[in-house]
Amino acid sequence: MWRATLACPTQSIGTRSRRRPPPGVFPWQLTDDVYLCGYNDRGHLFTGDTLAWNEQGRGLDVFGSATWYSWQALTESMARLAGLARFSWVLPGHGKWGHADTEEMTRQLGRLAEDMRHHTAAMWDRR
Repeated sequence: MWRATLACPTQSIGTRSRRRPPPGVFPWQLTDDVYLCGYNDRGHLFTGDTLAWNEQGRGLDVFGSATWYSWQALTESMARLAGLARFSWVLPGHGKWGHADTEEMTRQLGRLAEDMRHHTAAMWDRR
C-alpha cells in the first residue's frame, strides 16, 4: 500500500493517521536490472497515466477515457515519445505492466500514435 500511496500522482491514496512510509519502499527491484522508482512526472514526454499494456492485444495501449487534457496532445506526445524513448518495460500506475524487447516497444509505440490519429478518445475505447 505504501507504494501505491507514494506513486499516486494526484495523492488520492493516503492514511488518516498521516504516518510516514517505512524506508526502502522505493526503488522497488522488479528484475536484476529493472527498478520501479515511483511516480515521476514526465509530462513533457507524455500525458498522464494513460500508457499501459493491453493483455488481450499483447501490446501497448492507451485509455481514451483517462485522457484528462487533450486527445490530440496525447497523440502527439506518444509520437514524440516513440521518437525519443528506448524502453522494454511499461509500468503504469493503473493498468497492466508489460514487457517486450526495445525494438518491439518502439515499433508498437509508433503504430499506437499513428492509430490514435484516426480516432477520438471516445472512439478509441469502443474499438
